[in-house]
Amino acid sequence: MISIIVPIYNKEGCLQTLIESVLAQSYKDYELLLIDDGSNDSSYEICLAYSEQNKQIRAFRKENGGVSSARNYGIKRSRGEYLYFVDADDKLLDGCLETLMTCYSNKTIDLVLAGYVRHRPNGEVTRNSDAEGSWIMDKNELMHALLEGTFLGGICAVYIYLFKSSIVFENKLYFDENIHYSEDLLFISEYLAVIGGG
Repeated sequence: MISIIVPIYNKEGCLQTLIESVLAQSYKDYELLLIDDGSNDSSYEICLAYSEQNKQIRAFRKENGGVSSARNYGIKRSRGEYLYFVDADDKLLDGCLETLMTCYSNKTIDLVLAGYVRHRPNGEVTRNSDAEGSWIMDKNELMHALLEGTFLGGICAVYIYLFKSSIVFENKLYFDENIHYSEDLLFISEYLAVIGGG
């Protein structure tokens, strides 16, 4: 099962779009953890309404602590074999989860990452990669490519990664709640260090 963890703060305007995109996925073995981080709009009420209609959706409300705090809250309550971090203003493309899980059919794989499409308010659409197909890279190749910006646009955001929860839990990998810039890169780097034995 995939645990999809969504940190939420005042996202009532886009939250339903994300949730509906998850519900529409062809891959159904998931739980959706909606972590309201002290919103003062109707975000939590939206989460609660969906959780009451679908047993795969779990709604939580916590005191505001920031995105890293909300993600850590979700990690600790997750039950899936895989962890997928999604932002509340994202939308999963059709077949997203199934495609990611197909990559894990190779049991030697410890991390899967994908491309993304960004739609800006002005109508501009950008992609972090126009490449198709798949690659198998070792930890050092991936880290170098990410830092040099030579692979998938050098993106260091957790929302394009599917992590193994066993690696996260066994090595006590959590987001640093004391930093507010590049916290994704730090988490990804620590994960890579573990799977690479470094």
